[in-house]
Amino acid sequence: MDKYTELLSKAVNEIVYIFKKKSNSKLTSDRGAKLIPYSKQINKMNDFDLVTWLIVR
Repeated sequence: MDKYTELLSKAVNEIVYIFKKKSNSKLTSDRGAKLIPYSKQINKMNDFDLVTWLIVR
């Protein structure tokens, strides 16, 4: 299970990185851009809910 936890952690870190990168690029390119409050930013794995589906026939 540790392998899957590590993969999930890497995916979350990549999502956080892209989110912050897009937010920063909007600030420098768009005059109407606004800062997102830190409390609403995505920062860690606890900010996500994992939904899984298992179908057995």
